[in-house]
Amino acid sequence: MKSKEYQIFLVAIVLVAQLWLVTNARTALLTGHIALLGWLALASALSFIVACVVVVPRWRRMRAS
Repeated sequence: MKSKEYQIFLVAIVLVAQLWLVTNARTALLTGHIALLGWLALASALSFIVACVVVVPRWRRMRAS
């Protein structure tokens, strides 16, 4: 795989993880498991940071050229 394909693959995995985290957060909220929400929010923030680390350098290179 090329670098671009790895980036797309990684961002797709992060997107699926975000959907899973949002679903679990909604379920935790509706069932009263409030303590779990903090961990889910932390995991969501970390996966968002991973996506930004993957996408932003490529975006800057494309914009510079």
